[in-house]
Amino acid sequence: MSTPFTIIVHPDHYAVCQLSNIPSIDDTHFHSVAVTQDEISCVCREVVMPDNTIQTEKGWRLMQIKGVLHFAAIGILSKISFIMAQAKVSIYVISTYNTDYVLVKDTFLDTALLALSRYDYKIEMASS
Repeated sequence: MSTPFTIIVHPDHYAVCQLSNIPSIDDTHFHSVAVTQDEISCVCREVVMPDNTIQTEKGWRLMQIKGVLHFAAIGILSKISFIMAQAKVSIYVISTYNTDYVLVKDTFLDTALLALSRYDYKIEMASS
């Protein structure tokens, strides 16, 4: 079995938003926009939420899997999902070309980090 990864916890609070059109987000911090035939969603810091938000869910904290994850790697998110399910922590996941991000509600961040540390994940707090 592979060694658990390091999880970087970002300091800002994030929002998951449903939007009426594709936003222009001027922010150098993490944000993600997904467009389907049915909806436009974005995840961004709460302080830069687009004006055209239809619905929003605030209070998320961003945890980043440190490093570059190769496409052949198997089970990384599955293991984290299992750990969070066992801890009764709901997650929202976004993958990029290099790595994966897991968002948890701020009220469950301590529970999530404790659960991950019990499975030997290292935790780093990112600076703002």
